[in-house]
Amino acid sequence: MVRQSHASKNPSEILNWKQPQKIDITQAAEIAYEGYKDRGLGCCHGTFKGLVKPLLTQMGAPYDSFPIEIMRAGKSGVADSGSLCGALLGAAYAFHLFFDGKVADEMQKELHLWYSQAMLPLYVPAVSNFKDYTVPQTKAILPECHASVDIWIKATGFAKQTDERRERCGRLTADVAIMAAKIWNAQLDGLAFNQTPYTDEQKKCGQCHIKELTQDKAA
Repeated sequence: MVRQSHASKNPSEILNWKQPQKIDITQAAEIAYEGYKDRGLGCCHGTFKGLVKPLLTQMGAPYDSFPIEIMRAGKSGVADSGSLCGALLGAAYAFHLFFDGKVADEMQKELHLWYSQAMLPLYVPAVSNFKDYTVPQTKAILPECHASVDIWIKATGFAKQTDERRERCGRLTADVAIMAAKIWNAQLDGLAFNQTPYTDEQKKCGQCHIKELTQDKAA
């Protein structure tokens, strides 16, 4: 079967992506959780899909043909490298797709600061192989995948390649989608969201990173 093209009949037509609508937070969380598990596409795919899939469907062609699966690239801190948490990256892409750059930057910063200080995961899915399992909560301190996962592994004793750790990241993906949706809706309502201040613990960690990157190697 040949798939019908959604390409614009007018090649000069510029698509208008800046059409943000209110997000159903419960729906976003459910889609994000399932999106994390879907074919192993991971956290970036889960969060992005949770935030934008219903909107793209509502917008119709050609917007609904956006290849959401490419968000697999952000999986496990971008190609399993452990850098920026993929769930945060998925939200960042969603913010920047629908909002102007400077606005999206501020939304992203707020999300990163919240993520670094919150005890996660909080989300409990309605259907899960781990329904009777209380996933231990930890604080990531930084918005980085390796920090988030390593702190959780150390606190729980579960190895990275376990179903318990995967379930934890799936639920965390839903948590990020929930908070991102709250920030998104607040922006549309014209409500100011105050950026969460850095803690002393975060500042100390940041200083260590900067020192490592800027120290005089010749010394």
